[in-house]
Amino acid sequence: MRNKRRILVLEAGGCCGISVVKLLKRNNIGTVIAADMDPFSPTLSLSDIALVIPPTKGRGFTKAIKSIIEKFNVDVILPTFEHGFEELATLNDERFVTDFFSAMLCKNKYNFSKKCEEIGLPVPATYKMESLEDIESPMYIKPNKGVGSRNNYIANSNSEFQRIKKYISCVDDFIVQEFLTGTHWNVDVLVLDNKFIVAIPRRDIKQKGGNCITVSVENNNGLVEFSKKVHKKLDIKSPFNLEVFERNGIYTINEINVRFGGGVIFGALSGVDIVSYTVTRDIKFLGKLREGIYSRYYEEIEIKKDKKILT
Repeated sequence: MRNKRRILVLEAGGCCGISVVKLLKRNNIGTVIAADMDPFSPTLSLSDIALVIPPTKGRGFTKAIKSIIEKFNVDVILPTFEHGFEELATLNDERFVTDFFSAMLCKNKYNFSKKCEEIGLPVPATYKMESLEDIESPMYIKPNKGVGSRNNYIANSNSEFQRIKKYISCVDDFIVQEFLTGTHWNVDVLVLDNKFIVAIPRRDIKQKGGNCITVSVENNNGLVEFSKKVHKKLDIKSPFNLEVFERNGIYTINEINVRFGGGVIFGALSGVDIVSYTVTRDIKFLGKLREGIYSRYYEEIEIKKDKKILT
């Protein structure tokens, strides 16, 4: 009988995946199996077992994941992204710490917005780009199923909107939203077995490429209560990252990602490690939140060559 749990981290090379692997290794929590499509991902060199897998939309992706789960007798699976959720959901495996139904709803930003309006959660006015002829105020334009800040645009006038609309070839894949202003927050919300455990508010100070670089972790009780409301109304059954803008104490939801957020490691540095708790359910990882400012930086490592490639 083995004592250590085996944890599979998918898309391990992304910002969130790197944080998850670092936390699990730092706390010596089981055998960490990192899987990513990039053979040069630094996370593959940080893990115990490194696997190069097919792209999520490539042939054999689901088959490769199923094979990994069976071959390595995986106990817990931590997706750190939204790519491939439709395919992974078909595996119907309870070892995924992911509410796939909620994840796919939130991934479709237009459908998510309309759902929030229906149940009374505050979101920016949202339109399909193909249905909007003109704008009268600054608007934010982004892919309906995009990630990060790639292919995101701000139209400050109708003439800018028309130029962007002409530039984008597939306008039916884009949405147009009310341009939100105010204080930008991310909240790492831990939900397990549909039970709200904890929420960690962090105010963004600096971002780059859609990823947080410097944040202020704060005991914002109003935002914690708002996170509980969001969890209850949307019935999200697994960890999620809540992104909101605050103006005069009023919160407006920008997006929700049903996974650990890219800055989840900041909460751990402040005393609340929701990643390690998710795997172990050990209360020692949920300490008292220490307010503070945290920043990340690059770290250089040598890439190991002993990685198994699955095709």
